[in-house]
Amino acid sequence: NLAKENGATITYIILPLLIDNFPGITGVEDKLRNVAEENSHVNFLNLATTMQSPAYYYDHMHFNTEGIRYFTQKYLFELTGKGQ
Repeated sequence: NLAKENGATITYIILPLLIDNFPGITGVEDKLRNVAEENSHVNFLNLATTMQSPAYYYDHMHFNTEGIRYFTQKYLFELTGKGQ
C-alpha cells in the first residue's frame, strides 16, 4: 500500500447531510469502518448527522456559503490541527 509505505494517513469522512437515513449511507459507513479497522493508517469519521440546520445547505447535501464556513471552522480546523 503506497500510503502506508510512505507513512501517510488516510482519513475518510462522510460529510454532513440534511437528509436523515440517506439511501445507501449505512453500507458506505460499514465499508469505510471496516477498512479503517483493518488498516492502522486509515481513519474514518462519520459526520453525516452533525449539521442538521437547513440554514447551512442550498439543497439536501450541498453546503451554502454559511455551511462551508461553519464546517471549516467547526470540523476541518479541528481535524487538521490548524488554527482558525
